[in-house]
Amino acid sequence: MPEDKTSENREDIIRIEGELKLINQKLDNHIKTSENREDIIRIEGELKLINQKLDNHIHHIGMKIDTIFKIVWTVSFMVLGLLLQTIYTILIN
Repeated sequence: MPEDKTSENREDIIRIEGELKLINQKLDNHIKTSENREDIIRIEGELKLINQKLDNHIHHIGMKIDTIFKIVWTVSFMVLGLLLQTIYTILIN
């Protein structure tokens, strides 16, 4: 009889150890999931900040490109005017 109880106790201990391992695994998974969520939230915040900075830089670059286009058009019209003046002067003389 004592051997039966001892073997039952061993089986119970083995069963309980298995259940504890399963609980530990679930807890580890839950902790990892929480850490992953926190990392995801942090990364999303960083991405929003980067996006905001890029939008700001793109806006300023666009303004500079517009200024360059205005200068190019102005110089082009001036060259066209000088070309027309030269042609007019050649035709009149």
